[in-house]
Amino acid sequence: MPLDRGIFESSPDRPSALEEQGHAAEQFLLRLGALLHAYGTPADQLEAELAAIAAGRGVEGAHFLSTPTGLQVAFGPLHAQRVHLMRVPPGETALAKLCELQDIAEAVRSGRLNEEAATIALERVAARSPRFGRGAVAFAFGVASAGGPRFFGGGLLERALTFALAIVGASLPPLPGQRRNPIGLFEPLAGFLAAFFAAALARVLPVQASILTLASLVVLLPGLSLTLAFAELAARHLVSGTARLFGAATTFLGLTLGIALAHALATRVLPEALIVEPTNLPPWTFYAAVLVTPPAFAVLFQARMRELPWIFASGICGLCGAFLGKLLFGPMLAGFVGALLVGLVGEVYVRTKRGPALVATLPGLLMLVPGSIGLESLTLFLAEDSQHGVEGAFRTVLAALALAGGILTARAMLPTRVQRVGLRAR
Repeated sequence: MPLDRGIFESSPDRPSALEEQGHAAEQFLLRLGALLHAYGTPADQLEAELAAIAAGRGVEGAHFLSTPTGLQVAFGPLHAQRVHLMRVPPGETALAKLCELQDIAEAVRSGRLNEEAATIALERVAARSPRFGRGAVAFAFGVASAGGPRFFGGGLLERALTFALAIVGASLPPLPGQRRNPIGLFEPLAGFLAAFFAAALARVLPVQASILTLASLVVLLPGLSLTLAFAELAARHLVSGTARLFGAATTFLGLTLGIALAHALATRVLPEALIVEPTNLPPWTFYAAVLVTPPAFAVLFQARMRELPWIFASGICGLCGAFLGKLLFGPMLAGFVGALLVGLVGEVYVRTKRGPALVATLPGLLMLVPGSIGLESLTLFLAEDSQHGVEGAFRTVLAALALAGGILTARAMLPTRVQRVGLRAR
């Protein structure tokens, strides 16, 4: 008696339960990938996470390619692939939402939640308002920026003025934590306003305009993007790494253009600046800056307060590692040890809390990134000081490479389960 083929094959109008399950899994992966991308997950971690879930749920022939502006996903065998191309504009990092997405993904991976319910849960996360509002973000932006003068050699007056300038700048749209101006004027405008107001204040108060400018823009500097770009290139994510590298360069150039225009205008319409001697602050001011900066980053990147101990640990370990690295390898490679310790904190966080490593690594890396050196090198080029400009650019690249090397070494020392599964899936 011939077998009833209807049991094993579904008609086009009525898909089988297996087909419906596979379709739901694919839709879940597509939506999860788009949200992970939008909330700041690096390309290698995003691809590894999606590959691990696809392997665990038995999705056939799943391939993922993430770039800073898009996500490509393919399902099925090579001769009959179903390819999805999503244009995903670069979003703003939201650590709390990344943790919630990680919890949903872990529930699906363990079988505690099916794909249909998980997709609904994803939409709830996407629709939720930011954890911190405009006022809290603006205040945190000021606190994070006010720590800059202490690291750049400024005094208490520079710190107070930087705090005020940063809050004013953060109150203008777009806010940190929101999407940038789509026509690309945010960075030049921010650089112009910071440099012009700093120059104006330096004409009437005993402050250094260069320190005020750098400190006001320190949170906007793309040093982290530069570091992640080199890390992705080293991990052979060439498309994403190259795109992120040129994106960081574009941000540097936009800020530099604004600063150059402000300097040119200030030279013509403002009197000469006051001569100010460098300020030596007591050591406690450095430790105060270290203590207040991690919580400010937690607010800026919309983190949960329960993650604050990990954020503190990451920042402290990064700075301690940088001091140790300076003793061992010199100032240019000091960031390697700092990034290594930050990366290890992140991997421990993944193993113990089952959350995204970015929660623990992002604040620590931000306290080490070489963005200020890169901006100084570009301003030196504008001042026709090519020799020092080249030296500054080389130091920026070397420092970013050291940070990327530290992060990759930490991943090699403590690989997570998702990383191992993701590598096998490729």
